[in-house]
Amino acid sequence: FLIGSDQCWRFTFMRFKESLEYFLLAFTSDDKRRVSYASSFGVERYDVNATFRSVFKNLLGRFDALSVREDYAVNMCKRLFEADAEQVADPVFLLDKNAYAKIAEQSNEELPDNYLFAYILEPSEEKKQLIRDVAQRKGLTAIVSCDAKNYESKRALFDMPEVIDKQTFTNWFAYLYHADYVITDSFHGTCFSLILEKEHTVIKARVTNRFDSLARLFESCSAGAPVFFESAQDAIAAHGESGPCDFEATSEVLASIREESRAWLDAALSMKKPEQIGAASDKRDMWLDYARMKKEALINNLVSKYSFEENKEAEISSLQAQEGSFFKAVLKYNGLALPEHQPFSGVEVFKDYFGAVDDLSRYTFFLSSRGDCSVYWNDFLKKTGLPLAKELKKDMSYL
Repeated sequence: FLIGSDQCWRFTFMRFKESLEYFLLAFTSDDKRRVSYASSFGVERYDVNATFRSVFKNLLGRFDALSVREDYAVNMCKRLFEADAEQVADPVFLLDKNAYAKIAEQSNEELPDNYLFAYILEPSEEKKQLIRDVAQRKGLTAIVSCDAKNYESKRALFDMPEVIDKQTFTNWFAYLYHADYVITDSFHGTCFSLILEKEHTVIKARVTNRFDSLARLFESCSAGAPVFFESAQDAIAAHGESGPCDFEATSEVLASIREESRAWLDAALSMKKPEQIGAASDKRDMWLDYARMKKEALINNLVSKYSFEENKEAEISSLQAQEGSFFKAVLKYNGLALPEHQPFSGVEVFKDYFGAVDDLSRYTFFLSSRGDCSVYWNDFLKKTGLPLAKELKKDMSYL
């Protein structure tokens, strides 16, 4: 199993379930190999609580080969999660210009001669001015494409006739491939400008740290690292000129980066799975942290909605589905089976789950009783000794 690349580990982009089960390959069994290729945290500052950090650390520890895209992410893995990672290139750099020519050749779009192609994620009046100024100065026709997400709303923000209709990927790439000049605020628009050896003006957008790390890959070029502007205003002040493009030197650096990254990936995909997969207690601790983090999130949600009056009854159906599916997840991760015909009869299997909340100073236990399940829940409460004064009734929920 392989995970990567663009901001797949950015904390604010991840949802709890998906972040653990998908982006960190938590769903994979211990006999499977796990590889991270050029995974990105996006941001350099990563503010997470201790519980999330513990979960992330343990899940990274299950990887057999770990690489990240940004240079600062190597330090983040070590400092935050005690994991050793190597920096490799973004996946788009694994192919050379000739390979991408085959994509452009598939387009039937009629393209003009001598044009500037602007691929802009975040439209602004300043970027509109920059595009027109550079196009006029270089004697090129301006063609503008927006972010594919919410394309029409971005097009309306630009409010300029140079914006073309939303294109298929093949046609969009053909516009980029055949352009005489590129203006972009996109990270991957920048990557392709370098691969395709396009003169360019780059304005950093969204997560600017990524652009800085990308530039540092080319510090050995004779002309130095490429210059990416902090803002459209800075680019306008410089007339869009970011210095000479030494594409011969850039091509040599890219070839070296490509070779090293491919070698790392080939080695990672061909390595054998170690026989020793770690102590069972380590795995149990990891999933207790998982349970603790989920329970903390649930508690915070409840605190914002309800007071902590003892035995307060509440109709919170939106949480029933969350909690019910989570019980099953905890059982699965601990290698335990829950009989489908008697969902709550196996009382003993929940002990690990409740062990995860023992250290909390106060917590809410949410019970949902539907049909005859109240019989099993009452038996469950007696055996676990959890405080609940009232007997559960059918079709009721309790805090």
